[in-house]
Amino acid sequence: MASSTRFASRLARLGAAGLLLASLVSLSACASVQARLMNAFPFYGMAYDDNGQAAADVEVRLSEELVTMSDFNGRFVFNDILPGDYQLVAGKPGLETLRQSVKVSGQGDVLYLRLVSLNGLYVSFTEEFCGRQWQAAAGYLERALAIDPASGLLRYAQASLLYAPLRADRDWAAAEAILLALLAEGAREPALFRLLADIAEFDKLDIPAAIDYLNRYLQLEYDSAVVERLGRLRGE
Repeated sequence: MASSTRFASRLARLGAAGLLLASLVSLSACASVQARLMNAFPFYGMAYDDNGQAAADVEVRLSEELVTMSDFNGRFVFNDILPGDYQLVAGKPGLETLRQSVKVSGQGDVLYLRLVSLNGLYVSFTEEFCGRQWQAAAGYLERALAIDPASGLLRYAQASLLYAPLRADRDWAAAEAILLALLAEGAREPALFRLLADIAEFDKLDIPAAIDYLNRYLQLEYDSAVVERLGRLRGE
């Protein structure tokens, strides 16, 4: 009986020691968190587009837990940030998603984010296209399509790039496939029929198809040059 009592007493002392150790660990963890928070500071930033205009409602992430939104003036803030390296992701519909590494040094740091718009990418594409810089044009177009892959305008631009007459490696078959897909989806733009007429006449040597496409063009828009071309194909 005395042995059992001593054993129980020993367990009680061990239990008390265990509770004391757990309490010390807990207090140590709290102290560590508190110390970290004492070193934390607000981290400010500004989001704007390629025209220099403030970009509102941009979601900015420094990690899965650190997420904020830009306000009407493009300003955003992360509260209680610690110095370190972060992987930033920022974006909103109509703007290209920005991904970059960010080094936060200390209080007073300000982050400026420039997000390129879909329109800005398209303008850059047209400039490179007109300058016959096919590779650069393709790069801008690819980035634009990543924002809006369903855009009929961008897909037509893709077909135009593939079929550029002065391009040594032009691919009329790939261009035609894109244009026919747009037709199947209900697109009825005059330029689409004109480009299909070019492919039919000059690459497929299918004059009846070219005549049909030009007729469909004229149903939507009058163009004296198209009328003259149609007459030539008909032998008039």
